[in-house]
Amino acid sequence: MDRFAQLGRILYGLAMMTFGVQHFLFARTGAGVGPPWFPGRPLRAYLAGAIIFLAGLAITMEKSVRIAAFLLGALLLSFFLFLHLPGLLAHLHDPGKWTSSFEIVAMSGAAFALAGTLRRRC
Repeated sequence: MDRFAQLGRILYGLAMMTFGVQHFLFARTGAGVGPPWFPGRPLRAYLAGAIIFLAGLAITMEKSVRIAAFLLGALLLSFFLFLHLPGLLAHLHDPGKWTSSFEIVAMSGAAFALAGTLRRRC
């Protein structure tokens, strides 16, 4: 793997691991720096945080990277479709909604791009 691509994979994996940890840290309060929060009980935030952390770990450690990146991309895309898009459509003139919504889309796209560029053995 090209050195820049390898560095990008490691940095992306570490960022996703941190994103997963944030789900655990802020799941109860739903406030603070971190990812957008799930409505309802914190169990969903804990579950999502665990999945995101494990996918980031797999990407960083180069273990089943294609599968982890694909599943992470699908999860993040579902966050956009089901959690962000309804709020964005309800508040079209709120730039904060646009920013947080398309941050998720960018992370999802990066995960799909990573999955698509790796050979089948990863």
